[in-house]
Amino acid sequence: MKKMWKITAVLLIALCIVLICVRVFGRSGENYMDADRVVMRIEGSDITWSEFYGWLCYARVQTEAVLGTAITSWDDEVETGTTIADYVKSYALYLIETHKAVEYNAAVIGIELTDAELDELYADLDSLTDAERQTVYDMYGGEEMYKYMMELDALYTKCHDYQYGENGENADDEYVEEYISDFGVMSFYGALLPDGEDGEAIADQVNAAEDKQGEIARLREQYENDDEYGGVYIFVSDGFDEDAEEELADVPVGECTYAATDDGIYIMLRCEPDYDGIVYNTENTLREQASWDVFASVVNGWVENMQIMTGDTYDSIDLGRVFG
Repeated sequence: MKKMWKITAVLLIALCIVLICVRVFGRSGENYMDADRVVMRIEGSDITWSEFYGWLCYARVQTEAVLGTAITSWDDEVETGTTIADYVKSYALYLIETHKAVEYNAAVIGIELTDAELDELYADLDSLTDAERQTVYDMYGGEEMYKYMMELDALYTKCHDYQYGENGENADDEYVEEYISDFGVMSFYGALLPDGEDGEAIADQVNAAEDKQGEIARLREQYENDDEYGGVYIFVSDGFDEDAEEELADVPVGECTYAATDDGIYIMLRCEPDYDGIVYNTENTLREQASWDVFASVVNGWVENMQIMTGDTYDSIDLGRVFG
């Protein structure tokens, strides 16, 4: 979840395989209008065509990733009354607002990237193949835009870390509590048994035990359970097995239940989520995920305060001609 915007060289290579197999954009779009023609103004600064074209390229790639296919008709609707062309232009504008909000507010806070951090960001650029460089162009309109977006992504992370700590360790408990409520977070201490075991009888056995956690620990040892979670599973709604979630939601904290899943039979003793425990199927603590969620709200507040002006030039852009 951390560094959620950053496109690394590894991801770039993966996207290269996907995108180049579908099609190559070609380089005509950058000449759609004069490079220095102003498309919009944001916080008093000009966004020229040469920059806006890069945002359009990235918005197009992201939209095609969501659609699962290359765009062949810009007049198709993604929803009633909204064409793909309208959606991509609006998404490009959203990207500009969000990234620029981070850039401007980082400057206000006094956060900037060091030379060492910039060198690390650019370290892999010299080793890109011709195909990967083509993908950089397809995705960002050019290498300079790619570098600029990497810088903005790094600033986003640095602003978060400044306020909440590198792993969200400085996020207040109240943020975690709100995250638990908003995302339906649940947790259990459990054991995974093979198919064929009597889950109901074993859950009853745990509930009857004087030391329920001790009984779960005994089951984990008996069935040689050994995972990175230590038997404590924390997950957001729809972040675990659907049947297990439904069963767990039906019992109060301190009670045991079971569920048959594709992995086997889970014996689940429901417990309060550990704020600093690792969330299932991630490398993040619950506190860290909450910190990124609240920081996203902070950034949204920054965006709402941005002064943005578009006009006839922006309105007249025809993506069918830009990418035709």
